[in-house]
Amino acid sequence: MILRYFFLLLIACFSLLSNAQYTTVGDGAFSSGNFGPIRTDTLPAYYSRFAFIYPAASMDSLSHGDTISAISFKHRSFDSLRGNCNMRVFVKATSASRFDSTALNWALESRSSGMQLIYDANPKRLLGNLPKEVIFPLTTPMRWDTTGGTKNLEILVEYTQTTNQVATMNWLVETSFFVPGFINGHEVKFRYGSSTGGIDSITTSNTTIHPTLKIYHPANFDDLEALRVYSLGRVPLLMDKPDSIKAVIANVGKDTIRNKKVYLDVSGANTFKDSTVVTEIAPFEEQFVYFDTYAPSAQGTENIQIRIDSDQDTSNNSIVKARNANYNEYSHSDPFSSSTGGIGFNGSTGDFIAKFYVKGTSYINQIKVDFTAANRQFQLGVWDVDTNGLPGQELFMSDTSLSTPGTFIMAVLPRVQVSNAFFVGIRQTNTTNVAFSYQEEAPIRPNTFYFTAPAGDTNWTSFSPGFDFNFNIQPRLQVANDIAIAEIVQPMQGDSFLYSPNDSLELKARVINYGYQNQGSFIVRGEIRNRFNQLEYTYEAITPLQSGDTVTVSLGKISKFRLGEYNFKVTAILSTDSVQDNNSKDLDFYFFKDYDVAVDQIFTPRRNDTVELRRGPLQPVVRVINYGARRQTTILVKFDLLTASGELFYTQQKVVSLNPLGTSIIAFDTLYVNREGKHTVRSYTTGVVDSFLINDTAYSSIVVSKEDDIGIIRIDLPQDNKRFAVGTTVRPKVTYRNNGIKDQSEVTIVVNKKGADGALLYTDTIQEPSPFFSLKALQFKPMAIDSLGKFTMEAIASIPDDQQPENDTMIVDYSVVTGNDLRLVKFLSPDGIIARGSPSGEVLLVVANAGINDAVEAKISVLIEDATTNRILNDTQMVNIPGFTTDTISFGSVSFNEINDYYATAENHWKDEDQANAADTLFNGYGVRYQSDLAIIRNIEIPDGDTLELGDVRLPRVFVQNMGIDTVKNVEIKITIKNSSNVTVYQDTLSVNKIASSSAQSVVSKNPYVGSVAGTYTLVSTLISTDNNSDNNTLSTLFRVVKRNDLTVVRSLAPLLNENIYKSSIYKPVAVFKNDGIEPLVNVDIVCDVKVGLISIYRSFKTISAAPGEEVTVSFDSTLTHPDIALATAEFRVEYPEDQIIENDTLFVDFNFVQGLSVNGVEDLGVRLYPNPFINRITIEAPRNITRVKLIDVQGKVVHDAVVSDRFIE
Repeated sequence: MILRYFFLLLIACFSLLSNAQYTTVGDGAFSSGNFGPIRTDTLPAYYSRFAFIYPAASMDSLSHGDTISAISFKHRSFDSLRGNCNMRVFVKATSASRFDSTALNWALESRSSGMQLIYDANPKRLLGNLPKEVIFPLTTPMRWDTTGGTKNLEILVEYTQTTNQVATMNWLVETSFFVPGFINGHEVKFRYGSSTGGIDSITTSNTTIHPTLKIYHPANFDDLEALRVYSLGRVPLLMDKPDSIKAVIANVGKDTIRNKKVYLDVSGANTFKDSTVVTEIAPFEEQFVYFDTYAPSAQGTENIQIRIDSDQDTSNNSIVKARNANYNEYSHSDPFSSSTGGIGFNGSTGDFIAKFYVKGTSYINQIKVDFTAANRQFQLGVWDVDTNGLPGQELFMSDTSLSTPGTFIMAVLPRVQVSNAFFVGIRQTNTTNVAFSYQEEAPIRPNTFYFTAPAGDTNWTSFSPGFDFNFNIQPRLQVANDIAIAEIVQPMQGDSFLYSPNDSLELKARVINYGYQNQGSFIVRGEIRNRFNQLEYTYEAITPLQSGDTVTVSLGKISKFRLGEYNFKVTAILSTDSVQDNNSKDLDFYFFKDYDVAVDQIFTPRRNDTVELRRGPLQPVVRVINYGARRQTTILVKFDLLTASGELFYTQQKVVSLNPLGTSIIAFDTLYVNREGKHTVRSYTTGVVDSFLINDTAYSSIVVSKEDDIGIIRIDLPQDNKRFAVGTTVRPKVTYRNNGIKDQSEVTIVVNKKGADGALLYTDTIQEPSPFFSLKALQFKPMAIDSLGKFTMEAIASIPDDQQPENDTMIVDYSVVTGNDLRLVKFLSPDGIIARGSPSGEVLLVVANAGINDAVEAKISVLIEDATTNRILNDTQMVNIPGFTTDTISFGSVSFNEINDYYATAENHWKDEDQANAADTLFNGYGVRYQSDLAIIRNIEIPDGDTLELGDVRLPRVFVQNMGIDTVKNVEIKITIKNSSNVTVYQDTLSVNKIASSSAQSVVSKNPYVGSVAGTYTLVSTLISTDNNSDNNTLSTLFRVVKRNDLTVVRSLAPLLNENIYKSSIYKPVAVFKNDGIEPLVNVDIVCDVKVGLISIYRSFKTISAAPGEEVTVSFDSTLTHPDIALATAEFRVEYPEDQIIENDTLFVDFNFVQGLSVNGVEDLGVRLYPNPFINRITIEAPRNITRVKLIDVQGKVVHDAVVSDRFIE
């Protein structure tokens, strides 16, 4: 899709085109399918109804009495209508300039009085598949009668379709911006949509947008109008053949016109006349007329006039177009008009080409184009013409270049041979719109401009009709003599060079010989001009150049010791050159400072401005400028006030950003100067890169004066830091001065004595007049010095509206002291923590005499004891210390060989001390420690005497403390746990990076200890690292692991392991259980389960209780039996969820079921035995007493042997 690219915003200043025969409302602001006159759609059952009122203000050339014979709209579609559709158009004159604000009943409105149906048919043939003007003649011409205010035109349009269309048809429409006569949003009512049940009549939408409209109201029967002329805008003489000049003639009269002559008149640089005949042209019809015999012979501007033979209206019979006849350059564009905008492809690559002609064979060696945007990729190409007159084979395609706004001339190397007709065009090589310059030409000339997308495709589309872009491409035919500046090599356009007093810039240009003649020596001239267009430098080089060749010419060097904008122009001078517009090139370049910002002026204050102290407002205003070539952001602009000695006493800053060469006026905040005198005003830039600091700062000055100011000069008595003996009296004395330039009628001076707590103890006031600049001393009433301590004396001077109150007050400190006052200040040594074994140290005590009198033979004692009150030192010294001085007294020495804490007491026993106080006694302490002593204090996680439950998990943790002086680093602690048999069951090594002196740390193992076996254990923590004291390097603690709940199966009493028992007999399983825990067990479930293979043949449950350590024999139910010989397993099991040892809860016993006992050989004696075989019991019955019974099993083992005496034995 081709889209317009507008580099500038174009404002349309007119909306009406009119002559006596028609009126046009709008010129096609944009195209749309949504604002009428009809709306097609891709849905099958679709309709639209539009109602338009064109206010009289939009048709101001339609006059009362005119007769409207037709109206027309302009559609922009490239698709034909399909299927069965219908369109109805109604018109009428109305006094209403708009519809009501409510919805319009379209059907009812179409039947309103005066409404004329002018079209009711299928519009397929009327519209066609190409953009065109669609004319609707009125069946009965409408006389425009504005009597009674009927001066507005109402048009109703209805459209229906039963077949879906390919797309929505676009029409040219107008907005109120382009047609100011459209002013109300209810001038247009419409509704459209899909419906299979009928057409809705009530409109749902309204707008000010109208279709572009042409109203035909011819006044004459015989009237042709010359509308447009098409020809080359630049025609080359070397083309050597006639240029086909075309004109569009329109019949704007009422009748069909026949055999009307049309003339061509050429004037200016060339003269020529020709004529042709319009055989027949109907009303509203437009026709082309052709003049194809004229070829210019001289260069220059010529005027082409198309003139129609006389008719009833001669005002529209002619049209004139100016064009340029030149030596070798083509162009379809008007050379005397500027471009409308830029054309290109959006989202695709593509080619634009234009058709040109030449007689015979010639060569293209240059192509000139124009762009409206920069840095767009393009190529230029040449194509021949195929047999259908369309673009054929690609003859030339340039390398990819970047566009620059304005004219671009590209060399076609090697030159391209063309014959008869050819195409020249531009290729957009990426998806960014190339913005190729064009002039709007509506309608566009036919058979001239084509495009294809993507680039290189051979499916070409003509611009005509519908794409009204006459793009500006200008091929040039090769001439004999044509020298051109191909490019300026150095500098390039916009180059910037950092100025330098020592460096230079070489100037270079590349020259090309476009002509087919070799050239001997010719001049290439370079000129440098400054920004004031003053010529600063000229250099000429002489060079030969063969046809088609290029040469790079050096045009000397210029110094870089310059600043600002410069223009470099290079010109090739050849007297026989036939093409002059490519002989020169020029560009602008710069010499610059890279980074340079400065305050160049202080507007206020001006030098030596006077300001009243604290009264006169001062608002500083400065100008800051960026002299550099780079944008500077966050420039700090400072304003300072300095005293005459250079002391800075006020500053303020603002932040500004400046473009290259930009300036800004900075107004600082208003201030009131609080210092008297002449001051320096300084403003400067900082906070950014700046290569030229010398110009950063601007200076001014101000004089600050004061009228009203009283100041305390000094307090003469009491003097600052003076000591007075208690019991005396003084009279305070103060000196003050009037510093202002006015006499003061009343000055008030107040003195106040205050204690250390701020309490007022004395005050006095004197009031008197004071001349300007006078100095005076005042003495106040007596003041008693009657108590010890520190005091302040405050003097305050006051007048109304004092301008400098900070000098109104002065304060001095003084003290009242006693005569005899010794004070014990501090022990210098020993003090703090001292390493064991350090050399013995002297005991030193600092004593101060805080009294006025000297201390003579004052007794001071020192006593040092250890923590168990053992005396280490007891000494006394008699000291002599002058008043208000301090001395250090020695009291022997002490050793540091014993680890302990020591306490020192010093006492003042001076008998002349005025009064006892807290400073008469001084306490101090010090300690003796190992240099390195790390102690294991306790085992935390498993402390001594701890009891762990069986299965408990603990992370051993040790608390260690640095008892020494040094910081201990890289500490390692070994942890070992042993059972009662001294077997190690756990071991780990803990580490600590460092432990500072007197600090402690808890160290935890990462490896858990699990109490898996009950018993008593020993946990030993041992310091692996060495220190000065090994006594505390190991800590041993005991703990135990207990089983609280554990019922174990000890043994089976029946059956025994691998025991044989008799099948079919009844047995009672018996087992022994033991409470192996430390808690009583109550009501614990146990079970005996007997299985043969996987089949359970017996299960018995019991509940028992057992004291700790108790064994319990349990007899299960006497129901165990099995009928067959088999291998069986008895399982004795504890079922107690809280049992801590699962492994001993089950006992398996394998045993056998075997053949039971039987009795043989006795029945013959009359003895009966039953049952036989038997299991547990057998009954023997004999005819007489039985005296002995002996039973032997099949293995020969005697299982029963008894002496009896009875006939019945059981």
